[in-house]
Amino acid sequence: MEEYWEYPGSLTTPPCSEGIKWTVIKQVQPISDEQLKFFTKIWADKDGFAKGKGNNRVTMPLNSRTLYYSGATTGITASLASVAVALSALAFA
Repeated sequence: MEEYWEYPGSLTTPPCSEGIKWTVIKQVQPISDEQLKFFTKIWADKDGFAKGKGNNRVTMPLNSRTLYYSGATTGITASLASVAVALSALAFA
């Protein structure tokens, strides 16, 4: 939990309101097999939830937002794409 990104954003569900502060940790957090089964059962392939695709909206451009990184100070290149990957990994955590 020492390395993470923060950025201002919005809700991922309608009305997609601004004013949300996202914090995404670099280290993927594990879940149990039972947790995975539970979330898969209630969300996977459900047309009412993101048309069965598991995410409520596409990755949005960074635009004028500032992406902050906290952690190691050498060799770090952060992009919104890496944040999106981290968010995807944490979606069911």
